[in-house]
Amino acid sequence: MADIFVDYDRKFTDWEINELIRRAVDTLSVMAQLNTAFQNLPGIEMAGYTTLTNTLKDLVKQLDDLIKEIKPILEQLDAQGHLLDVKNQAALKALRGLLQSSEQVDLLDQITGPTQQGGQTTPSNP
Repeated sequence: MADIFVDYDRKFTDWEINELIRRAVDTLSVMAQLNTAFQNLPGIEMAGYTTLTNTLKDLVKQLDDLIKEIKPILEQLDAQGHLLDVKNQAALKALRGLLQSSEQVDLLDQITGPTQQGGQTTPSNP
């Protein structure tokens, strides 16, 4: 399993999104301090601008909430992966000590890969 990766090329980094929001909040603050004529400029009406800014803030919060949900799952994956790794290593060591024939060594190769010279095996994922 690879590192966590979402197959999506973002147009803006998290930092850029936060900067866009910050800039919008500052702009809206200035517009609110000016008279009504400045709040209704074509294409940047304050009401629509505020809605768009709040929508983006909400999306950032939703993403943050998902990340908070994912973190405990990642921690569990690591913990369980460690336990399974320890169990795999113990099983390999026990099996290696019990081998009686070349046919059995061949079976062990299914886990570790081909046996090296001298009868030593190297696990593919130690």
